[in-house]
Amino acid sequence: MIRNNGAYDIAVGFNAHGLRDTKDLAQSKTGHLFVVGGPQCMGYGIAVEKRFSDLAHKVLNAPVFNLCIPGSLENYEKLVDYAISKGAEVRRLV
Repeated sequence: MIRNNGAYDIAVGFNAHGLRDTKDLAQSKTGHLFVVGGPQCMGYGIAVEKRFSDLAHKVLNAPVFNLCIPGSLENYEKLVDYAISKGAEVRRLV
């Protein structure tokens, strides 16, 4: 992801579920946190380790799954449903 004015130039990777996260949804447990939202929480323009979900993971010392995509509010419920269809145990949602 490159911005022509030089604001950022970062590598963006996606997992097998099409999410910008390295964790497998099927490995989630009932107590894990899930973040849902748009491009800001997906980490648009920043490195993965600087996203608030990754920072929360470090502070809480517990897995935080990032379900964010560049979309809008009407997509968020679909993201949660998608995560559940892939085996996620979504109980704690941010």
